[in-house]
Amino acid sequence: MDVKQFSNKVDFVQIVKLKGKVKTNISGSIDFMACNDRECLPPANQKFSIAVQ
Repeated sequence: MDVKQFSNKVDFVQIVKLKGKVKTNISGSIDFMACNDRECLPPANQKFSIAVQ
């Protein structure tokens, strides 16, 4: 399993190109787990939806 580690803050950027001037939604989900120097929270999945106009 490929596991990445980020400290304090991270930004993930995805460029999206639309084929025309249409209103649409982009949706997906992200799996994550948060840890400190002693323990980790259980893995979680967060769904999202972004309106593109």
